[in-house]
Amino acid sequence: MRDAVAALRARLSDYRKDRFLRRRRRRATAPYPLSIYRDLCRRVAAGRVVNPPFAIPARPRPRELRVFLRHDVDTALCTTRLRAIADANLETGTRAGIFFRVDDEEYRMRDHRALAAELYGEGFEVGLHTACYVDDDYLGRLRREAEKFANEVGFAPSTFTVHGLGLFRWEVRQRFYEEIADCLAKFGFAFSDCHPSLRAYDY
Repeated sequence: MRDAVAALRARLSDYRKDRFLRRRRRRATAPYPLSIYRDLCRRVAAGRVVNPPFAIPARPRPRELRVFLRHDVDTALCTTRLRAIADANLETGTRAGIFFRVDDEEYRMRDHRALAAELYGEGFEVGLHTACYVDDDYLGRLRREAEKFANEVGFAPSTFTVHGLGLFRWEVRQRFYEEIADCLAKFGFAFSDCHPSLRAYDY
């Protein structure tokens, strides 16, 4: 009898779980509709939160809620949507950092230099999005990517973010974070969020 009751409970549990999952409706999956981002920007602008520049060095005041907005331009598709995303920030008065790759893997930066310069002129923080840790000489590659960014866009990046590739070269990536944290200014950067010692907030 005890086994029959346990089996019935298990079947009931499975039924409830299946019913719950069938009733769940996803609002969106990536790439997300622009309307969702625009709604987020409106809520940030209207709420009791602070929306500082991405590269802010200061610690938050007690009970201060901050929302950082950041756009990593990972793919060619991202470049086609970036102007509309930036316009949502401009319409709502929210700030965002925009970070471009220069490795020519997904798109060529030189094809988007006008857009990057335009965004920079509009007050967006525009920086480098790097996957330099895929190279054994990751610091050398970071320097080369920063130089390429400056040559192709017309200004040097003062900030960078790191392109995540899951667990690929995870140990190397962690080593890169530790090393760059000690010599950020030597490479011409004022900020990166890649290491906890470099940012004033947690993810």
